[in-house]
Amino acid sequence: MWITNLREGRRYLVGSGGPHDRYPGDDTAGFEKMLRQFMPRWMAFDMLLVGERFLTDGMLPKVGDVERLTTLLGRPLRTYRDFITEITAAA
Repeated sequence: MWITNLREGRRYLVGSGGPHDRYPGDDTAGFEKMLRQFMPRWMAFDMLLVGERFLTDGMLPKVGDVERLTTLLGRPLRTYRDFITEITAAA
């Protein structure tokens, strides 16, 4: 995963030994704190929620996940291509 430090104008690959390269383990609060150094607080918080969800639910979908996510979102799932087409058509 690449992390961009906008203040320095540099990108670091996590695991590359860059200044922000620190695996926080399951400490999602520590991860959020680290991210707040170079991204808006709302975005760091969003990443915290993503990290917590990843730790609790994992990466592989289980039976019923599509239906659960569809219900949670209140709309059918769509591909990234469809999402981009939708938002560019609205612009």
